[in-house]
Amino acid sequence: MKDKRIQHIYELIFLKLIIFFVRLLDFEMTKVAGNLFGLFLFYCLPIRKKTAIRNIRKSLGTKSGEAIKITKKMYKNFGRSLFEFMNIEKLDRKNISPLAEFQNIETLEKAISENKGVIFCTVHLGNWHFMGYALKRRGIVVNHILKKQKNEKVFEILKNTISGLGMKYLILQKVPKNIFRALRNGDVVEFLCDQDAGKTGIFANFFGRPASTAQGPALFHKSVKAPIVLAYCVREGRKYKILFRIYENPRESAEKIVADYTKYFENTIRKYPDQYFWLHKRWHTKPHNR
Repeated sequence: MKDKRIQHIYELIFLKLIIFFVRLLDFEMTKVAGNLFGLFLFYCLPIRKKTAIRNIRKSLGTKSGEAIKITKKMYKNFGRSLFEFMNIEKLDRKNISPLAEFQNIETLEKAISENKGVIFCTVHLGNWHFMGYALKRRGIVVNHILKKQKNEKVFEILKNTISGLGMKYLILQKVPKNIFRALRNGDVVEFLCDQDAGKTGIFANFFGRPASTAQGPALFHKSVKAPIVLAYCVREGRKYKILFRIYENPRESAEKIVADYTKYFENTIRKYPDQYFWLHKRWHTKPHNR
């Protein structure tokens, strides 16, 4: 326990130093510094780098050399996205519009107008935090579902940062009454649908392999009748393309719904493989382990 406390103190100090440094920069320099930080992680702190390379090789059928190149670009994208999130409050109304290119946003606006709440499904692709902030600046506030972190002080910084940007968050609970309440109040609730869901998940085909996938979005949809909107945010040049799509088969089973949006996001990730967060142990749970 003592070692854990010391580790948490070091993590907190490291994070505060990074935040202090990043907030000294203007937003353009934030991008450059983020790329460099990503390269630092790739070469000096390669946590789960082997996992990412293995995931890419198995998913995309690439050779080791190409998988390493994609992984390196992924680290740079992650570093840049992280630094942008830390410094995103420096964006104002006059310069965020040229950065954010919304496509089919009327789909999301129509779903909101139904006043049934919106199940907002996305994945760890591009800069998903920028998407939430860009929507907030447009007047649409998204509730981000947060999983409690072991380092409570670091978790406090995350929560305070989200609140400070005018966005909302919900803490993930075993009995998700807060999510039900938010949807019934007509809120937009974000679900990140691409992490291993363990024994409680539904197995869906993801890059040719069964992956345990959270069934929460499908179950909430069937329970409260809130529409499902699929969304993602990717970099294209100097802009962020933010695209929305309504899920069209609301009467399907939970298994079919999960399979459908998993396939949709797989197809999207194939277009932008270097912007996807391959570090997750996405296929950790095996069907025979259930």
